[in-house]
Amino acid sequence: MTRSRTVLARLSAGVAAIACALALGGTPAQANSAGTNYILNGGGIGVGVMHLWDGSYTQGSYDVVLSAGGYSSSAFGWSYTEGFYIGSGYCSQVWYRYTTSDSWARYGSDVGSGQHYTSRYYYWKVVPYAC
Repeated sequence: MTRSRTVLARLSAGVAAIACALALGGTPAQANSAGTNYILNGGGIGVGVMHLWDGSYTQGSYDVVLSAGGYSSSAFGWSYTEGFYIGSGYCSQVWYRYTTSDSWARYGSDVGSGQHYTSRYYYWKVVPYAC
């Protein structure tokens, strides 16, 4: 095999592995070993967030509303956040990154209303919009 074909084959295998993990709802292979994260609300409306993904939330489906442009870490003093809630009639883009210096990457397709789990080992950005 030529060098360019070898590189292309390796890239294709890597992309396939990531696509498979995302399609199955898995967490990407590399994770923040500290187990700390935040959710950034990158939209123009509030988003419900859950400190722990435990089924016991102060507002029914979430613990507290994260204001537009807010970070769960600074808004609530949490070292991690395990989920977010999108209200009826709204959808959200979901982005993630391993460290705060990494670029944001899309995490699969947009999500609809309801509760959505976020691993503690990644930083998350949700961008809600009417749908």
